[in-house]
Amino acid sequence: MLAALASLDAAGVASIILKALVYASSLLAAGSALFVVAFPMAPTAAARTARHLAVWSALVAILLSIARLGSRAVFLGGGDPGMALDPVLLGVVIDSPLGTSTIVRVAGLVLVLGVVLPGRAGVWSVVVGAIATAMSFALVGHALGEPRVLLAVLLTVHVLAVAFWVGALAPLRRAALALPETETGHLANAFGRKAIWSVAMLVAAGGALILLLTGAPLPSADAGYGQGLILKLIAVAALIGLAALNKLRLTPALVRGDRAAARSLARSIEIEIALILVVLLATATVTTLTSPTG
Repeated sequence: MLAALASLDAAGVASIILKALVYASSLLAAGSALFVVAFPMAPTAAARTARHLAVWSALVAILLSIARLGSRAVFLGGGDPGMALDPVLLGVVIDSPLGTSTIVRVAGLVLVLGVVLPGRAGVWSVVVGAIATAMSFALVGHALGEPRVLLAVLLTVHVLAVAFWVGALAPLRRAALALPETETGHLANAFGRKAIWSVAMLVAAGGALILLLTGAPLPSADAGYGQGLILKLIAVAALIGLAALNKLRLTPALVRGDRAAARSLARSIEIEIALILVVLLATATVTTLTSPTG
């Protein structure tokens, strides 16, 4: 893994960063929209933050996803930036799994923009859009192995669980900084009840994916793929630990009106955001440089 990282040129680094940004913006768009749907009675400040993030992140994710098609065309063209607009190479890329994945993701993100619609139309648009956005990640890369259908289902569930978590962080932070402590506590408590199921899905689907892809319940540190997975698992364990602290200690304190707990929650969420960025960057690096079989 370290040897592969050391051999990267500027184009390779840019490709990994672009992939990580696509991950981050897509998850934030889908998750923020799901937050709006899952918590229709959320305080106005939190709901507005989630809705704005869903819209802007979806637009950014669409642009970045399209940019990845151009980036792949440049790679196929030997690094010539002019190949980003070459119709022949772009056609090759669009016909590839990356192209299929991008088309499905963009369609899903367009539906996520339905978060601005009122009533059932907005709810269905968000739900279908979030599922399509998550599913798009199962149409490219390691998920194309066998058993393909099971891998696709597990990865879609895993991505949806991550998105739900990611999408709740900014609204909760906004609530902690701007709303009365008790109001923030009730929102955090409501999120915690749903997040338990989300974390269970994330862990179960993630564990099953590791088993199917590597043939072992835990990744081996002998290969680059396993090393990257271990880094991700450490960051995810830290995230779950912070979430447990928030639920068991900070949320009850907020319900009691403890202002210090609100500040602690905001700081904890900032750490969670940093850890999630580490996870996404590690994921982009692992899926670019390594494979489960080598």
